[in-house]
Amino acid sequence: MIDTTRQSGIISDEVVRETSVVIVGAGAIGSHACEALTKMGVGKIRIFDDDTVESHNLANQGYFIPEIGYKKVEALSARLSAGTGAEIIGCAERADGSTKFTETFVISAVDSMSSREALWESFRMNSTSRYFIDGRMGARFGQVFFVDRRDEDSITTYGNSLFPDSEGYQAPCTEKATIFCAYGISSFIAAIVAKALIGEEIENCCPVDIDFDGIYLNKNS
Repeated sequence: MIDTTRQSGIISDEVVRETSVVIVGAGAIGSHACEALTKMGVGKIRIFDDDTVESHNLANQGYFIPEIGYKKVEALSARLSAGTGAEIIGCAERADGSTKFTETFVISAVDSMSSREALWESFRMNSTSRYFIDGRMGARFGQVFFVDRRDEDSITTYGNSLFPDSEGYQAPCTEKATIFCAYGISSFIAAIVAKALIGEEIENCCPVDIDFDGIYLNKNS
């Protein structure tokens, strides 16, 4: 495993290495969140995605030219396992409402509300996982939601945040994702995992808005 001495006064090496995380989606948010968490010292991550790395993914996702043509989860597993010593379990398939999650943290990094609803249903039906984190992004705007299973208000609030895909804004193909927004959201996801691990209070399900157009961060109430 990598040397995490520089953060050990904030996050216990033992605690962070023993935590378990599953990430659904290995695109702009998921690929960078996976790297951030392994750099933070998380020892085991399972990641789901059935997509293949294409040239247009390189500008805003965690992939490089030699990885074009590989399954995204295979590319991440090989590079991050070798680079950090973490165990990355790549599942080249789509997770849905029937997928069983046993990890403490379930991270939603999918690109449709219907997929979020399926993951949310799976999380609600399987009692092993405690935390649900959902990252959402456009080109210059994103949100991060946090849910603690033990807090009924956060469960209700997050459920109310879901809506049909038909009601969502459809951005042009050339305005869907930027690297700085993807980095920002994945960094917030890693920070939330860290806060949960060290027992710091997190305002359940209160989304953090990240706006790189007007350049501001705003935590909604």
